[in-house]
Order: sequence, then structure tokens, then C-alpha cells
Amino acid sequence: EVQIRGPGVFGGYLHEPEATAATLRKGWLCTGDLGFLDAGELYLTGRTKDLLIIRGHNFMPHELEWVAEGVTGGGGAVRAGAFSVAAGPTGEEAVLVVEAHDVDAARLGALGREIRDSVGRSLSLKRQGQAPAAPRAVPARRARPTRGAWRPGRWFRRPHAAQRESRGHAMTDDNRVKALHILAEISGVDRDELEPGMSLAGDLGIDSPRALQLLVDLEEGLDIEISDEDAARMDTVGDVLRFLEAR
Repeated sequence: EVQIRGPGVFGGYLHEPEATAATLRKGWLCTGDLGFLDAGELYLTGRTKDLLIIRGHNFMPHELEWVAEGVTGGGGAVRAGAFSVAAGPTGEEAVLVVEAHDVDAARLGALGREIRDSVGRSLSLKRQGQAPAAPRAVPARRARPTRGAWRPGRWFRRPHAAQRESRGHAMTDDNRVKALHILAEISGVDRDELEPGMSLAGDLGIDSPRALQLLVDLEEGLDIEISDEDAARMDTVGDVLRFLEAR
């Protein structure tokens, strides 16, 4: 982990000794970044919160994703996402979500076995859970699928535009209540305390992984699709509600 110290580093959180102790260690600020020094240059390689710890070994999500994407041969057009889930007494298990254009079960099974074998050979990681995803279901932005979005045996899928248009999604009081309930669950803030002007990141503490979980829960809970462009415009609670009202 990258740690820094110096006159420009803050001295701690006001009246929060526990938070200070977790962040500052003997005067060194723990940044949460992973990296290494080479010839006097610092290279950042990831974030500690993204780290997958599988049976005592550390993996970065992109290590698994790059191997999987290499097998699909999509050249970046076919994306993969990696995360970990609880696996009982064995600890954590890696899960790979890989976009697939083919819906044939036999061909999907063969692709899954090839990905599993390639990850095993490249990273000595023999077991991974897998789920095929509909095209464009894995975001191009680096927010990743989260363990809450993982449903074993199910596709990560977004409905087609034609399906959405046929449904007629006028904003109802019931949908508004559902949306606020989802926001409350993701953020940990009581639903009655949510206000339109609240920032998702600043006021509710919704970081990138939880933002992706929010999109997944809204899509599944309200039977809608949220494009990357629409998601990028959702900065506040009010933005989310206005998007739903406009549908």
C-alpha cells in the first residue's frame, strides 16, 4: 500500500480518533492505493478495496478480466468484470462476469471452460464462479459488478429497447417509493431523510461499486434500463427521480 507523510499531510480527523487511527499509522497516511517504486518513480497499480483475497492469495480484478477478455478475443469490445463472493468455510471465491453474444448453452459452456482453464494456467487460480452477460451489460467505466448483483446461474442482462418501449414506464408513486427504498438500502440513510438535493457521492457516500449496485437494483426493481449516459447524469437523489419521471 502507498503511504505518504510530510508537512502537507493532514494531522487527523476532528474529534474522530478511531478514523484517524485507521488512516494514519505512525504519521504515515494510508492512501488506499497499491503501487511500487522503480528507478525513483512511483507506479500505481490499483486500490486496496478492489483487491481479491482468494485462499490467502491476492489478485487484482483486472488480472482475471484481461485473461478472460483474451479468451473471448473481443479486443475490448467484449468486456469482463471480476469480484469475489463469500464461499462458506473456504473464504472468498472469485467470480467472472463475461459478456457473450452467443446464447447456445453448449457453446457458452465450452467458452466458460476455456476461460477457467486459461485463468488457472495464468494465475494458478483453479476455481472461479462464472456468469454470462448480455452484450454491453458490463460497464465500460471501471465501476465493477458487485457481490450484491451476483445471482448464481443467472445472466447479467439489460432489456432490449423494444421491450422497454412496449412497457410504458410512467413514473408512479409506487415506483418512487421503490426508488427511494433502493437508495436508502444502498446508502444506509433512512428513506424519510432522503432529499432531492442530496449528492449521491458526497451526501450519501455512494462510491463507484455501490453506484453500479444502485443501477442494477433500479433496473431490476423497476423493470427499466439505464444507459451509461443517463447514469453519468445522476449526481443527486433528485436526478434519479427526475430520470424516472421522464420515462
